[in-house]
Amino acid sequence: MDAIFALTAAHIASDAEVPPTWLLQEALRYHTTAVAALQDAVETPDLEAAFIASILTMATAVVLPLLRGESAMHCLLHIHNFLKGVWTIIDLNPERFCQSPCRSMLGQTVTQECTASEDDIVALHRLRELKKAWAAGNPMYDAIIDELELGFTFNTKRAISWVGKVGQESID
Repeated sequence: MDAIFALTAAHIASDAEVPPTWLLQEALRYHTTAVAALQDAVETPDLEAAFIASILTMATAVVLPLLRGESAMHCLLHIHNFLKGVWTIIDLNPERFCQSPCRSMLGQTVTQECTASEDDIVALHRLRELKKAWAAGNPMYDAIIDELELGFTFNTKRAISWVGKVGQESID
């Protein structure tokens, strides 16, 4: 519930021209409590609730700094850390997660259909060509592009998981 309240308070604050300080403080208080509860919930039998709460806390972690006037780049860096937390929850019981209704949120679908447009395929090919020219021999970029390609070609929801899968070295 704290994750829901945190995101709700942040959403209400986002409707104001100048977000009220007290509302941002309440959102941060709920967010802090939700994150602490998630850290204690690694052994939870309710995998889906922990997963949804982790997604909500991630969204709040991105929105709150924006409401306080921080840069979008600073906010995007939070996504990587929170997605690592989301994947930790999934990795606790991946078989159960694959059977849950939440599996489609991160591209874990039963069927893998090609969803890439012709422009997407051309852009990915161009990205591989640029990598050859500028970063030949660096396997980190191959892994990044491979994950990105999966996101574009098999399920557009995998683009969310890509950020969490690329690793800290890529983010740095």
